Amino acid sequence: MDEDKILEEMSKGMDSLKADIEKTIDGKTAEKFEGYSEELKAVQSTLNELKDKGEDPNDQKVKDLETRLSESEKNYTDITEQLRLSKAGGVVGEKEANEALKGFFFKDQEAIASGLRGMAMNDPHLRSVNSDLFDIGGQLPAEAVDGFWTSIIAQNPTFALITNRSMLSATGTTDELVIASRALRATVEETAPTDPDAVSIRRRTITNVDMIEPINITKTFLEDNIERGNAEQLIINQIATQIGNDLEDLGWNGDDDSSTTFLAINDGWIKLAGEDGNVQDVTDYCSDATPKDVFHAWSKEVPTKYLMRPDLTYFVPYALAQNYAEEVANRLTGLGDQVLINGLPALRYFGRPVIPVPYLTSTVGVLTPAKNLYHAYRRAVTMDSEWVPRLQRMEVTITVRNDYEYSTGEAIVLGTSIPAGLVA
Repeated sequence: MDEDKILEEMSKGMDSLKADIEKTIDGKTAEKFEGYSEELKAVQSTLNELKDKGEDPNDQKVKDLETRLSESEKNYTDITEQLRLSKAGGVVGEKEANEALKGFFFKDQEAIASGLRGMAMNDPHLRSVNSDLFDIGGQLPAEAVDGFWTSIIAQNPTFALITNRSMLSATGTTDELVIASRALRATVEETAPTDPDAVSIRRRTITNVDMIEPINITKTFLEDNIERGNAEQLIINQIATQIGNDLEDLGWNGDDDSSTTFLAINDGWIKLAGEDGNVQDVTDYCSDATPKDVFHAWSKEVPTKYLMRPDLTYFVPYALAQNYAEEVANRLTGLGDQVLINGLPALRYFGRPVIPVPYLTSTVGVLTPAKNLYHAYRRAVTMDSEWVPRLQRMEVTITVRNDYEYSTGEAIVLGTSIPAGLVA
């Protein structure tokens, strides 16, 4: 392995980010960023070397390095978040998002509360709730859309790590600059270099798909919550949670050839990777394989130029993560303590995060830089509600448009046929 080449690949991205930080944030912060990024590269480089030498992940030196890596990653993430907020001028917070969504469910919350109270008390002057108070909705304003998607992304482990791309149009592309190895040529006057196609663009198309999420809210729920004034917020939270869960499930398991109506909505990352000849496939493991053997088999297939990506991540079935957690929880070290205290989110294999995905229930997992995976969505969300007297409920209908893609299949290791005993 040529460590200088690997570090050079990683340094390019960090140098670009450092330049942005120097322009946007004060000099002291830029100096801190440089220190954290150098520490991050050095520790991960050492962990890669130990892995390639066949060191056991339970060795004390590996554990100590993983502890240092966690600290460096936190510092690095904190500074890059400062840069993002500074360049964006802040983000839509929960309070602002909630304010923007007010009135999208009830025209007059107090009037509805009064009507429900009168019905419960058999008020002779009140025969029913005024349904006009519920008949409301339409396309969400821009600030509400931002808050809506921010809430969905924050609540889901996959979306919180990958690239989430907001789009104004229905289609787009993920463009990858592909440079052939040894593309450099000696300069010869008045002579064009050979192999002019050494640099090319590899393009994948994003096509957003329209989807509808129907939500039914019972009269009992409204009676229990609207008097307290928080029914609208509870509805918003529940809708964001449910849509987020469905979108993440579809992102991993979607297959437009499936006989299951839900899965046939759109192709997800597993289906796309399975049809991509650039993806690295792993199907065989040693006999009596343990979780760490599975992770090791995947890591050996990662192309050298992606090994130093700081976001290289294992996305695995929940049961596989639990089995690995039992393994590392026995460590009498920092990582073992983290797993015991914080649970599965603290899992790592030679410094790389191991993310348990509830929707990867089969014998399939993925190793890839997290930012290589794309979740694209259009900045157009509609939300309509109405009261249905016969069913004594409020019906909410939300429409969203999204798609799943990745930048390059070359950076994906698709692990299939994981031994059944490890995902049970």
